[in-house]
Amino acid sequence: MIKTELHEIHACLRHEADKLNLCANQLCNSSGSAWSKNLDDLVHQFDFFFIVYHSHSQAEDDVILPALVEKGLPCAARDELSREHVGQHESFEQLRILLLHLRGLKRYAADLRSMIEHLVSLTSDIQTSVRLHMKKEEEELYPILTNHFSSEELDRLAGSVLGNRSSDLVKRYIDMIIRDLPDQDRNHALESIKEIAKTTRFSSWLKQVLFCQESNQIFIKQTVDFKGAGLSWNQEGIVLGCKHYKRKCLLLFPCCESLYPCRLCHDEEVLVGSTSMHLANRFEVRQMWCMLCSTLQPTSQTCANCAASMSSYHCSICNLFDEDLKVFHCQYCNVCRRGLGLGIDFFHCMKCNCCISTKISRQHECRDNLLEVDCPICLQNLFDTTVPLHMTQCNHFMHQSCYQNYIRHSFKCPTCRKCVYKMDNVWKRLDAIWEQVNATAGDRSTLTIFCDECNSKSTIQRSNNAPANLADQCPACGTYNTNTQF
Repeated sequence: MIKTELHEIHACLRHEADKLNLCANQLCNSSGSAWSKNLDDLVHQFDFFFIVYHSHSQAEDDVILPALVEKGLPCAARDELSREHVGQHESFEQLRILLLHLRGLKRYAADLRSMIEHLVSLTSDIQTSVRLHMKKEEEELYPILTNHFSSEELDRLAGSVLGNRSSDLVKRYIDMIIRDLPDQDRNHALESIKEIAKTTRFSSWLKQVLFCQESNQIFIKQTVDFKGAGLSWNQEGIVLGCKHYKRKCLLLFPCCESLYPCRLCHDEEVLVGSTSMHLANRFEVRQMWCMLCSTLQPTSQTCANCAASMSSYHCSICNLFDEDLKVFHCQYCNVCRRGLGLGIDFFHCMKCNCCISTKISRQHECRDNLLEVDCPICLQNLFDTTVPLHMTQCNHFMHQSCYQNYIRHSFKCPTCRKCVYKMDNVWKRLDAIWEQVNATAGDRSTLTIFCDECNSKSTIQRSNNAPANLADQCPACGTYNTNTQF
């Protein structure tokens, strides 16, 4: 994938830089009604190109260049490439401000010609700068990647880059790959991404994205079975949704051709009161029913009939509607998670195959498919849960509510028996107690203990005056997470 970044992605970025300059020249040569359209095309191309190129540069500064320095890239070369990124960003900012001025001007403004000429000059400079910069990267960086990195190291680098890119950003990259590369290179680029994300649900997400892009028409049923269970209203009587989500629409689930407020409402009713027990498939939903105007229609954030917004947040993949704006879709989990997004407050670890908070990114210990397990307390699956999770000190997960209830009576992880949180203060108090016990110690007995914290077995001398329930200290690690039964 890193090599793909330096070849297929570079080829795409060259195409996009050329398109940007072409759009600027078309605007310069346009007249009449074509001028507004060409300006819109230029703004659209600038927005697209700036986002993908800035993301590419940021990945190099944050992930690739530091790794290359560890393998022998001179710091001076790294600093030069980073300075070029800064200079290019400044050029993009100048172009953005100029486009804002142009959109506010009339076609016949007196200083329009000089502004457009300056715009063409800026896009030409950006085109040249991008091409020279990528040529330098390919000449200086590619040999180091080829000769000094193992396949596993390259996969980890690529996983770090992909794990911090949002689903919207990855969609832009895929759009760019599809429209800019010939078939063979396009397939190679997509397969490279899929290979890095092979332990995740990325392939399923990609299929759904491509399906949504190709689907132009959805058959609308004329009669449906309305299920009102779980609906809630505010004081004014306006339907808000259900106990799980605030929304102004019902979803038509193809599995039973019935309308429900959400998949959780569907599952609660079907699993309890139906003879045909089954779970809803959120990804198969294609139609919704507006609660305000009673119109059945393709799923969308806005009602096609009354133009009302169904919710503040809408995911076209999960068919999730909710008023909570702090939700994002992870293309690797292929579900919506609570948070601001990948690259902001979460990143996706390809080995663990789960979204990890950036606050604990350096603390987590990678394990294959970390969340593809059940909560050790309530035994419910963790991967598709809709409630917050808690990561223990020993890198195991459980529901936040389960964790809070569990630690009221135990400090040992139910999975590995290590401490689930820091016990330093408790150990200090036990040190003080043992100091008093040993000060008056009489006869001692030989005892073999096992430490759950460091997995060591030790033989100790224990005072016969010590209370039977007083924990013994492990000589190896100094904790009191020990027992005599092993």
